[in-house]
Amino acid sequence: MNIQIIDNHAYENYQKGQPPTRHVAKEISAIDPFDGEITNTEIGICVVVALLVLYALWRSFKS
Repeated sequence: MNIQIIDNHAYENYQKGQPPTRHVAKEISAIDPFDGEITNTEIGICVVVALLVLYALWRSFKS
């Protein structure tokens, strides 16, 4: 961003007060809902949810 007219370096002072917001692709791709390793409990929950979805779909098409 190029701002030509600044009173008393207000924009520079504003930038100094803001935290840096640079995100590299490595940090963004590191977001993992299972924290790296999937436990047996998490697998069980996913299986139960999948079975409930399949059951709901089967019931909706059956009727």
